[in-house]
Amino acid sequence: MINARAVTQYDYTKLKEIHEKFYKDEFILPDFINNYLLGFVVEEHGNIITIGGIRTIAEVILVTDKSQSVRVRRDSLLEALRVAVLTARNNKFDQIHAFIQDPKWKRHLEKVGFHETKGTALVLEI
Repeated sequence: MINARAVTQYDYTKLKEIHEKFYKDEFILPDFINNYLLGFVVEEHGNIITIGGIRTIAEVILVTDKSQSVRVRRDSLLEALRVAVLTARNNKFDQIHAFIQDPKWKRHLEKVGFHETKGTALVLEI
């Protein structure tokens, strides 16, 4: 029977084993206990199949008046990001995400340090 339960420190031996065997070149081993809404284990008859977690992310959403000069918009972007970084750090986030569609804004954000994520971003509407 498959069931889920909260992750504990005792699960980390198995977590490290699974991560080392299958994921070590893809991402750093997560700490599913700290800064997660919930870390959980899915197991069958005591055999751990999956270990995962739900965490929040900091996402910056900016609505900018594109009729303003490039210089003004750039200065505004830098100030908005200063506020976003301070807010994220104060709330113990280590990343800020931006989901963009405009290739020009992508280039602007890359100039100030944003980069593409590993993998493909997906969303599940609930």
